[in-house]
Amino acid sequence: MKIDTINNKKFYRVFDVCEKEDLKDLKKSIDLQFASNNIVWNWPLYQTKNNLHFTFKNNKPFNKLKNKIIKTVHTHIDKNLTLSTCWVNLSAEDNTYAFHTHHTPLTCVFYLQCKDSIYGTSLEKEQIIMPAIPNSVLMFEG
Repeated sequence: MKIDTINNKKFYRVFDVCEKEDLKDLKKSIDLQFASNNIVWNWPLYQTKNNLHFTFKNNKPFNKLKNKIIKTVHTHIDKNLTLSTCWVNLSAEDNTYAFHTHHTPLTCVFYLQCKDSIYGTSLEKEQIIMPAIPNSVLMFEG
């Protein structure tokens, strides 16, 4: 795990989170969510509903990823945190994501795949973009 401190805030990054075959299976499952129209229309384009941890409750690759992230959070950040919501954003050239805050103690962003790391997580207060690194998870205060 890599830990960076920026403006007195900690950013945690774990690399190589999933096995190669699990990444393929996750991508197929996520593509199916978009193909079956399991998306939220009143939010920015290409976002699933925020209940994927229930939708994917029997999805082995998803559960391996979820459990690994939960274990990392409980071991290194806070053992009392619980998963409340989980969704997928598909970044595309026609997306328009505005700066926003998650009203949670911790936000975790898993990057499944990315053609260009510049399409990472843009942080307004820190005035930086945390790069999108495939098969990594970024964790920070919501």
